[in-house]
Amino acid sequence: MYAATLLADHTRLRLERIVSSATSLTLAVRTTGLTAACPNCGAVSGRVHSRYVRQVADLPWHGVSVRLDLHARKFFCPDPDCPRRVFTGRLPRVVAPHARRTRRLSDALTLLAFALGGEPGARAVARVAGAGLPGSKEVVRYHLSRWRAQLPAHLRYSRGVPQPQPPAPPSPRRAAWMLLKAEGEPKAGHRAFTEGLCGLCPEVAAAARLAREFSRMVRGKCAWASAGWLDAAAGSGVAEFEGFTAGLRRDQEAVAAALSCEWGNGQTEGQINRLKTIKRRTYGRAKFDLLRARVLHRAQA
Repeated sequence: MYAATLLADHTRLRLERIVSSATSLTLAVRTTGLTAACPNCGAVSGRVHSRYVRQVADLPWHGVSVRLDLHARKFFCPDPDCPRRVFTGRLPRVVAPHARRTRRLSDALTLLAFALGGEPGARAVARVAGAGLPGSKEVVRYHLSRWRAQLPAHLRYSRGVPQPQPPAPPSPRRAAWMLLKAEGEPKAGHRAFTEGLCGLCPEVAAAARLAREFSRMVRGKCAWASAGWLDAAAGSGVAEFEGFTAGLRRDQEAVAAALSCEWGNGQTEGQINRLKTIKRRTYGRAKFDLLRARVLHRAQA
């Protein structure tokens, strides 16, 4: 029987005896290294502090569960400035610090959890437990949760193999905003979307062009361009713009004033909103005289 096929790391462990029973095997193994490096400062020490036995579960042998009685040593750290005075010799290829299972057993459970998932993996553990594999449903869930925590957020709770999904179309409000910004849009994806939308629907292209022209006309106070824009909008064939144009022409003097005068009704609208806010605060608790006093007090202040 070759130790290389039985032990997780035959270069660091020596098999001393095997204790067998009807359902399990216990392997008494001992570390072979005479020195160890301090995990805190890295200093190598050969001064033994004490010895202890560590029990670790390992992979089964032909349906029989296996346990390692690992005889290990603790060493004194030779560095006087190191805060760790005593440390345990590490076996990185065999078992992690404070673990109760060997690394190869933990890897097998992780692969089982990864391949089958939570509930199917737990059922598989129940079936193979009779074949000597130590573990439980909680063990599989534990390894699955550790693997899942390393995944991107959008894949942690997906079922099965994730399939690529096409990007969701923007909302109507977002699409309208993208069309208004189409000329100066720095994002290639947005430009491709607006160009494709305008290519599919000529009415959308006409509406977007009229909306951008109207925005430039209002922001630049170009009263001279209003007549041409009204004619273009009225003949665009877009029902919404035709109705909007009819409303503007009914109040054409106010539109011309808004595009030519430097004054606006922004202050008036602001005062109306302030009055409504004060009124809501005192609703049901005061009469008109108190409302008037509060409005005038705020105006004077």
